[in-house]
Amino acid sequence: MKLDHRFWAVVGLSMVLRATLLVSIGPAPQYALTSDSPSYIEPARHLREDGRFSNLLNGREVPELYRTPGYPVFLLPFLVKDGTIRERAVQWAQALLNSCSAGLVYLAALFFWRSEGAALAAGAGFALDFVNAFRQVVLFLFVSCLPLAVWMVRNERAAGRLTFSTLQDANIYIVRAALVEMGNKRISYETAVENVQNAYKKSRAEEPAGRWAAQYLFVHWKEYSKLMAKDVVKLLSGNSMKVAAWAILKDDRYNPTVIPVHSSESPLSQARELMVRHSFLGGALFAYLLFLGLVYVLAAWGIWMSGREKGWGETLIVFSSIFYFAALTLGVDAQARYRLPIMPALFLFAGRGLTLCSKESRESEER
Repeated sequence: MKLDHRFWAVVGLSMVLRATLLVSIGPAPQYALTSDSPSYIEPARHLREDGRFSNLLNGREVPELYRTPGYPVFLLPFLVKDGTIRERAVQWAQALLNSCSAGLVYLAALFFWRSEGAALAAGAGFALDFVNAFRQVVLFLFVSCLPLAVWMVRNERAAGRLTFSTLQDANIYIVRAALVEMGNKRISYETAVENVQNAYKKSRAEEPAGRWAAQYLFVHWKEYSKLMAKDVVKLLSGNSMKVAAWAILKDDRYNPTVIPVHSSESPLSQARELMVRHSFLGGALFAYLLFLGLVYVLAAWGIWMSGREKGWGETLIVFSSIFYFAALTLGVDAQARYRLPIMPALFLFAGRGLTLCSKESRESEER
């Protein structure tokens, strides 16, 4: 497939936006790192030094059983001899790869729809997505991760457990049970995790903790249903404006290392506080939510037309990535960055929906 001028226009637009954000953030390293950065950097150091995918636990080297190797491998070229990392170079490399990802969305839409207009709309939409630009989570990095089955086999050999993560508090059902407990008792997330783990120990259940937590969710299905409904809204409307307030406006109130991941405040009250502190970001939030709403409406239209034009079998294959990542995230940690894996397919469908809005396209459909 030839890379025409539209492909390079999408990549260029994407890079300009990301470069603007990086320049606005500045070179200070604290704005390049988050609280979980060491959990990626440390395995990368061990990979470079001794070729083992491992981490340190209480001063002792142990197999890394939580993070997958994709991102640590990506970081290898940016490590220096003293073990530090060139954060700024990582940021620019991610911005470049993310811009190429916008080009991939364009090519995927062009291949699927055979329409330059739909492909251009899909690629440009992905390029303009603020959260995608700010978070810089790269499509290439998801592709580079080891398949889930291979990773589970690796954990079985390293720790004797055929699971994605051998850490109890990282188990998806433990996290979901803790979030239900947090909502029921109005307590912090950390306390809720501790309560769930203590309840599991007291039950003296023979089944694994994850299976026990799944039964807990079944018993509390009403509360869990409410949690899932709230998470749908959070996932679809996540916007990363608090990260922008910290990294661009330098407001330490929103430093990700000090604010809780699971806040006890409602998203609406958090949005109100943000708008009071930074009215400009309040306007940006309103504009971005309008953009997202338009994308969802156009994507729904594109999915319907895809089913009619290409058949529901082919349509559902593309839609499966949206369903998979949404199902994996809802009820666990519905943050804006976890919406990013579903956006390529959403923009692919939305691109077709946008072309249907034009009078010429509607007339050609009638003919």
